[in-house]
Amino acid sequence: MQNFIYSVFFLTVVQLSCAQTQFPNLENSKNSLNYMGYPASVTDRTSLAFSDKGSWFAYGFLNPDKAEAGFSGPLLLTEQNGVWLSPAFTSLHLKENNEQNEIDWKTSLVQQTSYNSHLEQEFKTKNLIIRQELLFLSAHTALQKTSITNISNQKIKLDSYFSGENYLNTMELTSGKNEIILNSKKGNAIGQIQFIGQNVNFNITSESYKTLLNSFVLKPKETKEIVVAQTFIFPQYSWEKEQNSIKKSNFDSILKTTKQEKETQLANLNTHKKAVYQNQIYSDLLGKLTLTLQNNSRIAAEGLKHSGIFPSYHYEWFNGFWAWDSWKHAAAVVNYDPDLAKNQMRAMFDYQEPNGFIPDCVYRDTLIEPNNYRNTKSPLAAWAILEIYKKTKDKNFLNEFYPKLKKYHEWRTRPRSGRIM
Repeated sequence: MQNFIYSVFFLTVVQLSCAQTQFPNLENSKNSLNYMGYPASVTDRTSLAFSDKGSWFAYGFLNPDKAEAGFSGPLLLTEQNGVWLSPAFTSLHLKENNEQNEIDWKTSLVQQTSYNSHLEQEFKTKNLIIRQELLFLSAHTALQKTSITNISNQKIKLDSYFSGENYLNTMELTSGKNEIILNSKKGNAIGQIQFIGQNVNFNITSESYKTLLNSFVLKPKETKEIVVAQTFIFPQYSWEKEQNSIKKSNFDSILKTTKQEKETQLANLNTHKKAVYQNQIYSDLLGKLTLTLQNNSRIAAEGLKHSGIFPSYHYEWFNGFWAWDSWKHAAAVVNYDPDLAKNQMRAMFDYQEPNGFIPDCVYRDTLIEPNNYRNTKSPLAAWAILEIYKKTKDKNFLNEFYPKLKKYHEWRTRPRSGRIM
């Protein structure tokens, strides 16, 4: 009997240890950026926001004193120069056993944790543990999973509904089957909020929505999962293809894959650190740097014909690709994402003029701000191309860019005054 107890104890320790060490680099880099805040208005820029896969929208955590069972946002970079749609557009409300008051999320909040792969938060009451996780299925869709577990020894009846406030008077909300559709007068991306696998009806106004009450019973130790897909997609991409991807998605499988991708990314970067940077503080810095670049990465959309990286999504006027920044971004990200590095270079050279001139910066929507053709930046493009080649040995990429670089440097060495047509 004693041997049996020791065996069980040993297996438990091993299982816990494996759970903690499966993604050690990811675990060490958690909470490297502070996403807590409260978007008090459309243009509130006091808090950061998490995104992945080049998406044009992002999320964060609500401050603990304003906590809800939902993530802050989304921050929409799909229109204007980045605006908040809502404080928390998919916020869950719960009431236990016909009690008069809903669960107070502020007093039941246990933790909020950010990773390079996802966001997660947990709430606990006397009878329930509510766990929420948010990740990006693609550049167009984020998935939010809520797991509600009965930790009591009795059945619990729960009344639930979702709600969200709409900050944007330019955003029209309509409902479809188990979904809310968002059409903007300021942008071309279409929003679609889907309550997957649920039979949901809505009360919608121009300023908010609320799902009708849904009641269910949880047995002791039973868990109910609710997944909400939030999509913002530009017309140049296929909504039908994205919809099929959402239908086939499995949250836990996607989360595991995403964690492994980020773990591999961080592990490879840490492996190639110079000897002088072996201290853990530099590993932590790598996690923060890659996450910062991740939050600023955007897929091609409208005027931006290739994917690339913003200097800063957080500053209102840096929501575009800038020449000098692009060269340096490309030289950095080739260490872990060669395709993004190559496309970052292409994004600027898409706008090269016949005489070789490269604009200073280009934007998705030139109605907000025109591309800057008044000047350009220092000629670091050839250096960036060389750095990409050193890492990839891609001669086709060199062949692609040699004539473009030649024209660019010829333009720079000719006598000129400002932009030459």
